Amino acid sequence: MTNWVRTLATSGFFASGLAVAESGLTQLAMAQGVGATIVGVVRDSLGDAVPDVEVRVLGGGVRSRSDSRGAFRLSGIEAGPATLSARRLGYEEFTRTLRLRPGETIRVDVVLSPRIGVLDSVRVKAPRDPSDSRLAGFRARSRTNAGSFITRERIDRANSADLSDLLRELPGVRIGPIRNQGRAIRIRGAPCPPLVFVDGSPASAGEFDVDIIDLRSVEGVEVYAGATQVPPEFMGPRDLDGCGVIAIWSRPARPRPKRSAEPGAGPHESERALAQWPSSRTPL
Repeated sequence: MTNWVRTLATSGFFASGLAVAESGLTQLAMAQGVGATIVGVVRDSLGDAVPDVEVRVLGGGVRSRSDSRGAFRLSGIEAGPATLSARRLGYEEFTRTLRLRPGETIRVDVVLSPRIGVLDSVRVKAPRDPSDSRLAGFRARSRTNAGSFITRERIDRANSADLSDLLRELPGVRIGPIRNQGRAIRIRGAPCPPLVFVDGSPASAGEFDVDIIDLRSVEGVEVYAGATQVPPEFMGPRDLDGCGVIAIWSRPARPRPKRSAEPGAGPHESERALAQWPSSRTPL
């Protein structure tokens, strides 16, 4: 056997031996139930850590939640292709496809983008009821001592057009800046933002700049400091109401009063009289 044939045979035997050894280790890891591990940190688009994010592998039972620093860890994941999912109320769902090997630990940094909801346009043909029954709950709760309330009368007396100025006057409410995004609200020193509702529907689970709402369109506001005060209709999923709740109610539409013609005048007589008035009046 020539040297090059011997070299080729030796190299092929060595490569084949490595493949067999690697395959044997993989089979051993699978036989012993050693799964893959995914670690990482969840942040928002500004780079801040996002806690309480549900992180899981789709189609499997492995799941976890990010801690106060946004860190998470998933262990014992079956080897092969896998789709990582991260989701939290107020953010778009994050997904990434991975290929995992037994015993492998990989890092995935998750970045969540805020979810901006846009409602479809609605054309209302029937006149709205000025009493608007959706405000009945707000008026009933404002007669209790469970939370703090801002009524329409208080809004009309305000010298400011910003809702944050009125919230600042409530006990335990602290207003601070959000980086390039308006104002951040904290209630009684809570480490996270309150859950905000607009007309009974959750608006956001993260920072919400209340000053984007025109104060002239607000009928009332109710604020609850902690989970023990929050009414059942404002309890968020997964204890998101633990840092307080702010519920904002819009002002109902008021129909404009119809102008009536003078008594005894027909529908066209009043218009004709107004048209002739400038020429028939006495000069000064």
